[in-house]
Amino acid sequence: MSVELHHYIAGRWEEGGGGLLTSVNPARPAETVAGGRQAGTAELDRAVAAARRAARGWAGTPAHERGAVLLAAAAAVEANAGAWGLELAREEGKTGAEGRGEVLRAAQILRYFGNEGDRSAGEIFSSPRRGEKILVTRRPLGVVGVITPFNFPIAIPAWKIAPALAYGNTVVWKPASAVPLLAMRLAQALDAAGLPEGVLNLLIGPGPLGGSLVSHPELDGVSFTGSTGVGRRLAGQAA
Repeated sequence: MSVELHHYIAGRWEEGGGGLLTSVNPARPAETVAGGRQAGTAELDRAVAAARRAARGWAGTPAHERGAVLLAAAAAVEANAGAWGLELAREEGKTGAEGRGEVLRAAQILRYFGNEGDRSAGEIFSSPRRGEKILVTRRPLGVVGVITPFNFPIAIPAWKIAPALAYGNTVVWKPASAVPLLAMRLAQALDAAGLPEGVLNLLIGPGPLGGSLVSHPELDGVSFTGSTGVGRRLAGQAA
């Protein structure tokens, strides 16, 4: 059975305005796992704008509240490990056991960063001036673009998105177009967990969409995993 793909923009699920994208089973190429319309420039602009609008409010949300969303998402991912692991196997080509294991790993990552509020939030150093101390803390970058590969379609996105959200950033995410279904599942878990509108935005599309994301003037940071050649090109665009 084929699943209908949707993009996640400003807290809403919607169809894209681009060409048709289909995800097929690599073991059975005639079997379509998921399909839908690609995102285009209009969807990209709206997703980045939504992330920008949400950035200040999310950065100002207490760390424990941000973490609670990630913990709820971890529970949802874990509860669906069997079904989503099978979908991962059909879409990406791993065995069923490996697919389930990767989904459970994504839940572990979400849970780890969901507890970040209980860890050290800064460091205190001595000052060269008497009677003073220097407090060093980290602040969110703002809007972060995330581009992920096909080989770990839910674990690698979790590695990138969970810390970005835990530390107060908003995210615009473009997964590999070969594995859009598992990307949609992770976004669904975060949506169901109560993530505020615009904090995470998912755009499904081909490689050039990632280039457009990286070169968007409203982006504050980029996290990319993929080939060396594409990585160098995107690093140049980001610079």
